[in-house]
Amino acid sequence: ARETAAEGGVEILIINVGKADAILVTVDGMHYLIDTGTQKSYDRMMQALDRRGVERLSGVFLTHTDKDHGGGMKKLSESDLPVDAWYAPAIFYEKKPEKHQAAQAAERRDQEVVWLAVGDEIPAGEDGRFLVLAPLQVNEGNENNNSLVLMFESPQGRALFTGDMEFDEEDDLIASGAD
Repeated sequence: ARETAAEGGVEILIINVGKADAILVTVDGMHYLIDTGTQKSYDRMMQALDRRGVERLSGVFLTHTDKDHGGGMKKLSESDLPVDAWYAPAIFYEKKPEKHQAAQAAERRDQEVVWLAVGDEIPAGEDGRFLVLAPLQVNEGNENNNSLVLMFESPQGRALFTGDMEFDEEDDLIASGAD
């Protein structure tokens, strides 16, 4: 049975994609996907989006390049589901920019990835927004510490999305005084 996604207000759905991440944020009827799970869990993620009545994604955020976060990007970009924007952190080190999953996904759609940096703001719905809090600096020892960290804010409240941020990035974030 298809469920109706929130038309007014905010809904956050953590999609069960096994040991991976895929989070759907619905704001005023607009849908934003944070990470796409693994390639193997792609069908499960798409079934969840279909059950929520998602017919278009206003944005897809890839927090970092690990396969358990971006494994579904290729299949999503090859699907018929419209995507308005592809987002990824401007700081990463394990891939060349043209090999980055978000860049490749956007290119398949004749779009360009939006490389996000600290301080960037993405409007969401009528009164919501995603604020980019991190990564603050490149970490060449652990790609998890280059995770895109987003603070979602709306009149209904706030939510922090951290990718796979570990202690080094957490320490940087706390020291920055961002929140």
